[in-house]
Amino acid sequence: MVASEAVPSAKTGGLADVAGAPPRGLARLGHEVEVVIPRYRGVTAGERVGRITVTLGSQPLDPGVFAVDPDGVRTIFIDQPAYFDRDGIYGTQGQDFVDNPERFAFLAHAALRWAALTGARYDVIHAHDWQAGLVPVILSMGSQPATALSRVPVVFTIHNLAYQGVFEGEWLPRLGLGNSLMRVDGMEYWGRVSFLKAGIVFSRMVTTVSPRYAEEIQTAQYGFGFDGILREGAGKLVGILNGIDYDQWNPANDPHLPQSYDAEHLDEGKAAAKRRVLEVFGFPVNDATMARPLIGMVSRLVDQKGFDLLQKVADDLPGLGASIVLLGTGDRRYEDLWRGLARRFPDVVAAHIGFDEGLA
Repeated sequence: MVASEAVPSAKTGGLADVAGAPPRGLARLGHEVEVVIPRYRGVTAGERVGRITVTLGSQPLDPGVFAVDPDGVRTIFIDQPAYFDRDGIYGTQGQDFVDNPERFAFLAHAALRWAALTGARYDVIHAHDWQAGLVPVILSMGSQPATALSRVPVVFTIHNLAYQGVFEGEWLPRLGLGNSLMRVDGMEYWGRVSFLKAGIVFSRMVTTVSPRYAEEIQTAQYGFGFDGILREGAGKLVGILNGIDYDQWNPANDPHLPQSYDAEHLDEGKAAAKRRVLEVFGFPVNDATMARPLIGMVSRLVDQKGFDLLQKVADDLPGLGASIVLLGTGDRRYEDLWRGLARRFPDVVAAHIGFDEGLA
């Protein structure tokens, strides 16, 4: 598997959960699974197992490769500090890094280079979201990794169609790709190139997060401009319902909770969690705050999640009679909006702009 994030090492949202949990499930079924992700700042897990040479365009680079093997899954970290040792995974202060196409093209090249050098007989290569969209493209190009892995089919999973990895076509030669991909049946998308389209067009199979979503994204209403592309490849599109990791999402043994609980002891356990949230967000903990509803939001702060709707009624939110807490990052205007609400209404609104797994 190739992904830009996976729990427990790197996470901004649900992609990390899905890239982290199914490998462990597959391992329990007897499969051997490797997950390749970048070695971002703050990742300390793993031991160095080698170094590879990756040529991106005309520039050879020599990333280190680290590995760790918990829960029967081998996680491979690609260590290239110039690309990944940064304050943020995709960007900072609400802005994407301008070289994201280069960073994630490098991830795809490095993941395949590593796979080819291992000499392992892989049955499937599974690429996740636009950041890994170049994986099947590179395999189609006849390079050395492509030769070693030529018979391995690629499955591509769309976790969120709204994020499409669209960039200017001039990136292609800089990423070791030819301008011949700038065509309708290649990576071209309205005069630019899309990494997401690359994953869809060049993979053997395409999956997404539920059967219903697989149907919806083939419509103009929910297709984000990709509905025609997906209808064209509908024969290889399959929706598989996402679940949850019952080991991780279990309040009976969740290490982040102040007090464990189960279905027989809901009130006491949930009250302890509520008390902790109020304390962390700086609210007084008393009979009044414990009695009134507590609304918690953990989300990317973007239109797709409904924050444009909340913005329209922002001044009405403090009058709901509830404590409101927010945890997340996203568009700068929404980060500023919620910081402002917290300043204006400190008795009922609090916001933590950032990500914290335990707090979530």
